[in-house]
Amino acid sequence: MDAGGVIRIIVDFARRENATIISPPGQSGVYKSRHYDDLAQLWADGGQIPLHFFTAKDLPNVLRLQPKGR
Repeated sequence: MDAGGVIRIIVDFARRENATIISPPGQSGVYKSRHYDDLAQLWADGGQIPLHFFTAKDLPNVLRLQPKGR
């Protein structure tokens, strides 16, 4: 096999809100999407992006899904 996962997650369990993630080549798996390879260079340079797993703080847009009846 000559392919595999390349996701990189960094978590400081004392400060989980500072977790970061990167998964090249980009944010989309759709070849013709403009986001297909938008993270490749950042990944190659060792960069990371905020994970925002525990909070939506500082996010410009948030989509919140709730079960019907709530």
